[in-house]
Amino acid sequence: MNAELLVVITLLCRTASSQLNWTVQRDDLSEYKLDSSVAGVRSDLECATLARPQHQAIKFDRERYTCRLYSCQLGTSGCRKCRNARNSTLPLLLVRQLDELGRTCWRTFQHRVDGSVDFYRNWTNYLTEFGQSEDRNYWMGLEAIHQLTRAGDRRV
Repeated sequence: MNAELLVVITLLCRTASSQLNWTVQRDDLSEYKLDSSVAGVRSDLECATLARPQHQAIKFDRERYTCRLYSCQLGTSGCRKCRNARNSTLPLLLVRQLDELGRTCWRTFQHRVDGSVDFYRNWTNYLTEFGQSEDRNYWMGLEAIHQLTRAGDRRV
């Protein structure tokens, strides 16, 4: 097999495998560290091929033909909260899937930032959601946690 054909096959395999585990999602760039910025990149697919295993997010700038490669400052599980995915004020990124099931973010079931919400409640109160929002003082609710985990493909 000639060297040029081997290089093309390797590039195609690398392109296909790197593209399969990325998805478009909104996320908070303050949780990431910019590892590198590469100029002259022509597409998000090409940008994805530049990512290494430590890169958890990439951002392709179509106007500047630039690819930015990010790693999570808090480790793989520290970034990509699902609440960020629903926040339309955050930028769209390509984020690496966390597992073979295609999950790209972590759900928050409890979050406390200050004492403005009383978490000293009875069992009945904990069955349903309460608090301000997922990025403030928040409890998802036992029933919602049950619905997320009952199929067995998710764990707390």
